[in-house]
Amino acid sequence: MGYFSWVVAGTLLGAQARPHRTLELIALPVVAAFVMTQWDVVIDPPEATISKAWIWHDGGAHFGVPLSNYLGWLLTSWLFYQAFALYLSRRRYVLAQSAEQARALRLVAILLYLCSGLTHVTPFLIGQSGEVVDAANHVWRVADLRETTVVILLFTMVFTSVLAALRLATDAADR
Repeated sequence: MGYFSWVVAGTLLGAQARPHRTLELIALPVVAAFVMTQWDVVIDPPEATISKAWIWHDGGAHFGVPLSNYLGWLLTSWLFYQAFALYLSRRRYVLAQSAEQARALRLVAILLYLCSGLTHVTPFLIGQSGEVVDAANHVWRVADLRETTVVILLFTMVFTSVLAALRLATDAADR
């Protein structure tokens, strides 16, 4: 997801493969960190409560997930992306790609980012019922969790993916 988030952010900003302008060097890691954190905001509530893939012992307001989790994702991913941007900016050689190849790879990354979020639509459409209890003994309705996940997905990952795809399309049309 880290790579996909980086590519989506680079597409949104119209950044080249290697950030070379000061704005790209700063903005690209920040935007990539937000794109990466969007993914976590979508997946964490159902994974932590319904699937119990990980446990938040003290719970949190976002269906058992604490704000500190998302802030941690934002900070950690930004640090990795910032280091990566600095590394790329100092590289002498970048793999040569045609504009067509670069667009195709960006489109694949955007679609994979989008599809990773869309996996939450099927459980919502199935319409599970019942309740689930998180580690802090808070009871959540499964249907509420599923619907909220889809709402958040639409207004974060889907919106970001659509913007990136539109940017890719307009950049291609301008050439």
